[in-house]
Amino acid sequence: MKKLGILIGVLCILCSCSRPANQTLVGNDSDKHGCKGSAGYQWSQLKNDCIRTFEDGVQLSPVSVSTSAAYVLKVKDKVEVFEASVPGSVVLIKQNDKSWKNGVWEVDNVNGKYLLKKNGKVIYQN
Repeated sequence: MKKLGILIGVLCILCSCSRPANQTLVGNDSDKHGCKGSAGYQWSQLKNDCIRTFEDGVQLSPVSVSTSAAYVLKVKDKVEVFEASVPGSVVLIKQNDKSWKNGVWEVDNVNGKYLLKKNGKVIYQN
């Protein structure tokens, strides 16, 4: 009987140490490119690497009430935009020395400041 009690105690300890199958480990959140979102990394199409937008990009603030920021990353003649409503990012093509565009998205550089427009309306600036 004493051995049975010890065996049950050992089994309880072993079972309590196991992790539920659906629980995600912290730091175990790599995306398809190997970027760890929990460490602030996300994939950059232009750099072809994992980056931290808050380190490598230019932060833009919303022009209206919003809790999120947008980031612009300029690489050669292209601009990559990271914005909360866009999964991943969108790459804009240079139109002239101070303007990049891709569909509804446009970035203008006015007097050294970036303006991010969606459908022609400025939604972020720095």
